[in-house]
Amino acid sequence: MNTTKDPLGLIYEQRICEMSYGLSPTAQPITAAEIVQKIQEAEKTGATPVSITAVTTPQQRKTGNDHLPIMKVSRMNGMINADYEKSVNRQREREGLEADFTRGAGWGEHISTAIVQGKNGLSLAIQPNPNNPPPSSVYVGTGTGIPTVITSEPGEFINPPYTGNSQGVAKKIPYRRVLISNIAGIVIGKTEYIVTDLSATQKEVLEVSGLKQ
Repeated sequence: MNTTKDPLGLIYEQRICEMSYGLSPTAQPITAAEIVQKIQEAEKTGATPVSITAVTTPQQRKTGNDHLPIMKVSRMNGMINADYEKSVNRQREREGLEADFTRGAGWGEHISTAIVQGKNGLSLAIQPNPNNPPPSSVYVGTGTGIPTVITSEPGEFINPPYTGNSQGVAKKIPYRRVLISNIAGIVIGKTEYIVTDLSATQKEVLEVSGLKQ
């Protein structure tokens, strides 16, 4: 069996490292399916720090949107394997409230502590670090067929994020889910990985974004 890597594939891996993280080209290649395996291995050691670079398609307005669809490249730092319900209930107790918070069914079904099965596939549950700066994001328009950076701000076409507060606390506990298929790269603990089986569009968008650490 020929294990020689395609030169273009090697260039792509190095480019992702340089542009999406600023990591060295020695970051380990990984597939989306292998991310799940690595996460489940990390679950055995308890709460684990992660850094994620993701390429997503946020909810957006279609009318007058010449950039449709707009895609978003973002990076987020946080913890996996942290117990979200316990974190919320500890905050409720700190605020003098009853510790009776439970996660709603709409969050999906946890097949493990950090992996959630939802209607769109498997997601990684992450608690962003509230002490870190907000996630870095770049919005890229793909309507012309050639991905083009629009802005680092949501702009008029991106629907505002949900601002509800089911936790019932003054100081909300951050919680996010990121589709595994949208993860372009991930640092788990101290190990760096780049994802090699992104879609062609995700690869193009990630490259033009120029998002650096």
